[in-house]
Amino acid sequence: MLSSNHFRESVLGQGEKVALYTDGITEARHDSEMFETMGIERVLREHGHLSPGDLLNELVSAATVWANGHLTDDTAVLVVERT
Repeated sequence: MLSSNHFRESVLGQGEKVALYTDGITEARHDSEMFETMGIERVLREHGHLSPGDLLNELVSAATVWANGHLTDDTAVLVVERT
């Protein structure tokens, strides 16, 4: 069981988004280099203005391109926007 210090609370402002993802995204490999959170941050900076669905597609697409078209680990992404 997780203790309460493992949880963080945040309030999203109007129009702000949160992206949740599994390690299948961060561990996408291009030779020996992983996509990591730096790859995710780059996508969010460049495409954060998009709708949640389009932003999700950009994240998965960028990780897939990084991995030469083949993600080898299970991948899940959830993007939520406060309206």
